[in-house]
Formats: sequence, structure tokens, C-alpha cells
Amino acid sequence: MKTIAFVSGKGGVGKTTLAFLLGTALTRAGRQVQYHDLDPQSSLTELLKLHEVAEVSKPEFVIVDTPPRLESKEVKEAVKTADLICIPMRPSPMDYGVTASTAEVVAKLRDPGAKAMVIFNQVRRGTFWSKKFGAFDGNEFAVPVVGVSISLRECYAHALTAGWSALDDAASSELLNFALSIN
Repeated sequence: MKTIAFVSGKGGVGKTTLAFLLGTALTRAGRQVQYHDLDPQSSLTELLKLHEVAEVSKPEFVIVDTPPRLESKEVKEAVKTADLICIPMRPSPMDYGVTASTAEVVAKLRDPGAKAMVIFNQVRRGTFWSKKFGAFDGNEFAVPVVGVSISLRECYAHALTAGWSALDDAASSELLNFALSIN
């Protein structure tokens, strides 16, 4: 069983959306996925109810959605016990500092055998900040930046209510590439 935690010290970076869509991609690939929603807002839990996602008896993956509070006991425990920690980041100057802080906390708390990565999310292609962050060489944070990014697409928001069929081909490819990057 592989545990994947989505962590950031900032809200609005897409932790819940990425957690849900990654789990959906894995499920579509025939994998058994369990979810654990630690965020008091319970957005992931509500999505699972909406899509009638059932509990699985023998999960291959456990996806953990965390609140945007790095100091919380739940977030620290999720980081310590995860096999992979994903830190979503929107390419903006407002998110850079929080992502750097999150990466430092994750690097200190994670198990030595666990992987951690920053993933650019909600990327508006061709903008100043997407180009600037796209030029990173991987040494900007205490954990590496994954080689795939998730663009800002309206269909991702639609997929939260309508399901995978709301995604266009490019969005499906981005999510499948993200799923492949977690191994």
C-alpha cells in the first residue's frame, strides 16, 4: 500500500482537486484507492459522496488530503507516514514563499525512504510566472519539482461534479502523466 499526502501551508493551491483527480485516474487504471480527508472543510469527503465512491477493502493507494496548516498535528503525522508527499504550487510570487516553507517542513519530517515533490498546478501557459517557474532547475526548494504540471483548465472544475468525462484530452493526459510520475 502506498500513501500519498497532499500538503501545503496555503489554501487554494488545489490539494483537494489534485487528490480527487489523481485517485480517479488511478481508479480508472484499475487500482484500488482509499481516501482520507483530514481537512475540516471536508471537501474531499463531499466529492466522494457526490460520486458515490465506495470504500475498498484492500487499497493499493491511500490518498490523504490535508488542511493548509503545517503546524497541525494531523499534517505533521501525514507527512511522517506518507510514502509520497505532493506539494501543489500555483506559479505566482504569492505561492513561492509558502511552497518553500512547506518543502522545508516536509524535508525535515518525512521518512527517509519517502519521496516528496512540488507540482505546479493551475498553470496559465505562456504567462510571465509560468515561464519563470518553468525554468527552475530543481534546486529551488528542499524537495524536487516534478517534471509534469497541471494547467489551469475549466474542465478540472467541471470534473469535480461531472466526473472524468468532463475532461478534455489534454487534461486527461496531464492527469495520467501526473499519475505516472508518482512511481
